[in-house]
Amino acid sequence: PEALTMLGKALATTGGQFIKEVSIGDESMGDEGVVALLQPLQDASCQLEHVDFGFKSLSSSGTAIIGQVLGPSGMKKLEIYRNPNIGNDGILALVSNAKNAVETHENTQQFIFSSLKFLDISECTVGSKGMEALTNHLLSSEEATTQRPKAMELIASLNPLSPESGPMLGKLIATNALCKLSVKKCQLGDDGILSLMETASSSSSVVLSFLDLSQNGLTTLGARGMANILKTQQQEFPFLTELNLSGNGEIGPEGAVELAKALSDDEKDNHSSSATIRTLDMGSTTCGIEGATALLQHCSSLKSLRLFDNNLQCEGLRNIALHLQGGHSTLEHLDLGGNRAKAPAVAILLRSVLKENPDPNFPSVLNTLELGGNQGSDEVEEILVEMSKSRPEIDVARDKPKAPQNQQQQQDGNLFQNPNTSWVQN
Repeated sequence: PEALTMLGKALATTGGQFIKEVSIGDESMGDEGVVALLQPLQDASCQLEHVDFGFKSLSSSGTAIIGQVLGPSGMKKLEIYRNPNIGNDGILALVSNAKNAVETHENTQQFIFSSLKFLDISECTVGSKGMEALTNHLLSSEEATTQRPKAMELIASLNPLSPESGPMLGKLIATNALCKLSVKKCQLGDDGILSLMETASSSSSVVLSFLDLSQNGLTTLGARGMANILKTQQQEFPFLTELNLSGNGEIGPEGAVELAKALSDDEKDNHSSSATIRTLDMGSTTCGIEGATALLQHCSSLKSLRLFDNNLQCEGLRNIALHLQGGHSTLEHLDLGGNRAKAPAVAILLRSVLKENPDPNFPSVLNTLELGGNQGSDEVEEILVEMSKSRPEIDVARDKPKAPQNQQQQQDGNLFQNPNTSWVQN
C-alpha cells in the first residue's frame, strides 16, 4: 500500500499531465491497495482516462473509492472484471459514491462518468439489482444519453444477471447508451433475451453494432421469437453487424432455420429485406444440417459464419458442399470446425470448393475455411496441395495431420511452401 500511495501522490502532483492509463497490481492488491492508490487523488483533478482494476480481489469498499474519485472525472475506460466479491453491493457502491461526488464536485457536468466509452464488469457476480443500478444511475439517465459524447461498450459477461435484467439491458440499447454489449453466460434464458430485444426495438434506429448473447439458454422457442423481432423490426437495428448466439445448445434446427429466414436478404423470406448482420456465430447450437444449409442458402448479407461444433458429421459436410461449389459469392469466412466429419466427406467439400464457379456473374469471395476437428487423410492433403495452386486466395485451417517421426521434419518444411495452409494443433 505504501508504494501505491506514493504513486497516487505522484499522479496527484503532476495533475495527470503525463500518465493517462494505469494497470497495476494483481489479486493481492485488494481494496486496501486501490484505496491507497486513489485516495491521494480525491482532492486533485484526476486526468486518468483508463484504469484497469481487473482481478484485484475488490469488494464494495474498493468500488466505493473508484466511484468517489473517478466518477466526476473524464474516465474513458474502466475495467473491474474478475472481482467476484463486488456483487450487487459493489455496483451500488460504485454508482452511489460517484453520484455523491459529482453533486459536490465543482465545475463538473451533472452526471457520473460523463466520458466513459468502455466498461468491463464481467465475472463480478452482478445480478439484476446491480444491473438496475447501472441502468438508472450510470448509463441511461436522460442527461447522460443526450450529453455523453459517444455510445459505450459494456462487457457484463459471466454474471448471474437472470431474465429480470433483460428489460434493463434493452433500455440501455434503446436509449443509445450502448454501441456494443457482451452478456455471455448471464442466465438470461428465453424470457430475458426476448425482453431485451423487445425493449431495444421500441426505439428507432439504435446504434448497437455488436451483441453477444452466447451461452444464455436460448431455446428453439426463444430463437423463433427473436427471429420474429428481427424480421418485423429489423429497421430498428440498422447498425447491428455482429451477433453471437453460440453455446445456446437448444436453438436446434427449427430455431436456426427461423433465424436464417429473419436474416435473409430475400424479400420472399423477409419483407423488410434490409439485413445488416455481417458476422454470425452459431457454434454449438445443435443447428443440424437443415439449419446449417438454411443459413448458407438464405443469409446473403453474411460475410462470416461460424458453425463450429454442431455435430454435422459426414452427411452435414456433404450437404454443405452443395452450397460451396466454386466457393461462395458472399461469405468470406466459414467455420466448419469441430463437426466430427470423416476424411471422405472433408474431401468432397474441398473438391466442391475447387470446382469451377457455376455462375461467373457472382464470383467467389471465400478466403478462409476452418476445418479443424474433422478427420484428415492423404487424399485431403493432396486436394489442399491442388488448392494451393489453383485457389491460393483460400486459407484452409485444419488439424495437423499425424505423420511418422521420420517424416515430421519434411512435413514441417512443407508448411512454409504452402502459404494458404493454417495448422490447428489438437
